[in-house]
Order: sequence, then C-alpha cells, then structure tokens
Amino acid sequence: MSTPFPARPTRPRARELALLCSGLALSGAASSAHAQDVDDREGSARSASVTGEWSERAPRFWWPTVVLERSSAHLTGARSVDETRFGLGLAFRTSSLSPHVRLLISPSLGSYENLAGSASAGLRVHFELAGVPLSYGVGVSIEARLRDSLWLAHATPIELGTALYRGGSAEHYVFVGARHSMAGALINSYLLDPNGYDNEDSLDQLSDLRDAHAWQLYVSVVFGRRVE
Repeated sequence: MSTPFPARPTRPRARELALLCSGLALSGAASSAHAQDVDDREGSARSASVTGEWSERAPRFWWPTVVLERSSAHLTGARSVDETRFGLGLAFRTSSLSPHVRLLISPSLGSYENLAGSASAGLRVHFELAGVPLSYGVGVSIEARLRDSLWLAHATPIELGTALYRGGSAEHYVFVGARHSMAGALINSYLLDPNGYDNEDSLDQLSDLRDAHAWQLYVSVVFGRRVE
C-alpha cells in the first residue's frame, strides 16, 4: 500500500492579504479621523467657552454721562450755587478700568462774571464686593472761579463710587471723593473785577481755598448709558 503524503498547509492568496491590509489601514484611518474630529470639536467648544467668558468679563464700551456735583466749600448761603455744578462726562469702560474726562459749570443766574467751571481727568478701577459694583478712582482737575477772579488746580487721591441703577443699557452711579488744592492764583482782569489787579477780597478767598481749606469733599451723581 502506498502511504499518502500529508496535506500541505493552505496559504492565503496574495489578493486576500492585500484586501485584509487595506481594510485594516482604512479602519485605522477612520479611527484616527474620528478622534481628530472629536478633538477639533472639543477644542472649538473650549475656545468658544473661553471667548464667551472673556467677553462677559471684559466688556468694552463708551460711557457718556450727565453729571451733577456738589462740593463742600460753601454748603449754604448765596455762595452755595457756586458749589453746585452740572455738565458732561465721557469714559471708556473695560472690565476693570475706566479713564474719563468731565466738564462742569455752575448755573450762574447773573452775568458771566459769576460763572465757575472745571475740567477734570481721572482713572477709576471697577470691581465687585459681595455682588455690589464698586469703583475706586483718582484724578486731577482745574477750575476757574470768575466771581473770585481766581483759578485752582486740584488732585483727587480718593474717590469711591457705587451703582445706583444698572439696566439694559443705562448705568447710573454716585461718587464721593476728596480733593486737595495743589496750586492757584488770581485772574487779574478788569473784565472780571472793576477794582483792578490783586483785589484784596480775591486774595483772601484764594488764601482760604488754596491754603486754609485746601481739602474739599464732593458728591457726584452721574447718569449715563453704555454705547458699544
């Protein structure tokens, strides 16, 4: 009897091997593309979230305002009108900082010789404490008191403010501050004072405001709107 030869092991054909390798390669590419797509979506979501949070935390807008201010030099009497001023202000607000300028004038009911006005510039830092919006500010200002034929320059080392109302586009604040006279001199003009130069009453008033009572307190009520 003849002994049968053992069966040879079958080998996969070359075409089947190629198809198998192609399938594995396509599967790996699909998995990689899916993972990359997931990463891209997560990255976009994180970027959108960060952008949204930043836009909420860092608003930028102009803040035009109407200002009513009362200072402490003459709280009562006929001269009290000199210390009540109104005017306009403009600030550029960011999430925490607010540079601003203001122009104020007293409501003189007589002639131009009784006018008083001031121009100021400053910087405020805005923050919240226990959910209450607050601000701390500093500034400089210069004022002309035509009734007294003098001008004064002030520094404001402290100003505290808080919101009275914050609506959809309106923001109204109240500020309380203290300012100190740094310099001052007489405005010698016959158009302001028919008594001539270096009037004695004006010199006394200048000495009082510049030296004797160099510190003044003031309260400002500010009505404004956001302009983005």
